[in-house]
Amino acid sequence: RQRNVVQLTRESCEECVPLEDFYKSNHHAFVLFYERALAGKHHYKQAIVTGFHAACADLRYSHIVCGVVDMVNDKEYAMRYIDPKTAPAHIAVREGQPLGMTKHHIEQLMAKPGDKDTILWHLRDVFAGDPSPDILAITAAARTAAAFDGALARHEVVIVGAPEAGGADAFRA
Repeated sequence: RQRNVVQLTRESCEECVPLEDFYKSNHHAFVLFYERALAGKHHYKQAIVTGFHAACADLRYSHIVCGVVDMVNDKEYAMRYIDPKTAPAHIAVREGQPLGMTKHHIEQLMAKPGDKDTILWHLRDVFAGDPSPDILAITAAARTAAAFDGALARHEVVIVGAPEAGGADAFRA
């Protein structure tokens, strides 16, 4: 995937999807509720939005698909899950159901608002219960013989490619 974020809305556009259709098509999702009108005006809020997009960029080779709800247009989507006054806020969703967050998750996310590594740790924990950095990935680069041997040991099927310099993303996609 080149992009891993779609707009969740009832409106019609090229990269827009209604929330219900998004859930039907994606078993694992990470959804951000934000207000476009506030973007760039509040450092704390902008950090959360920026961190969400950075985490989603890292998740593009995973089973987790990201969606954003602009509450200017689709506030009713957000009201199902959050108090709109707390936006921006994000939720992890499996099979159309939001996954709960423990006090520990909330404390860590609040201590470092928008921190990509903290967001990814949270998602690894709620989706897989495993903090391993590659636990959510469906592809990986094995740059050493030991890493390649490890991939062979962990998986029944391994597809190998040797792309030219700079071609790894095209191969993974």
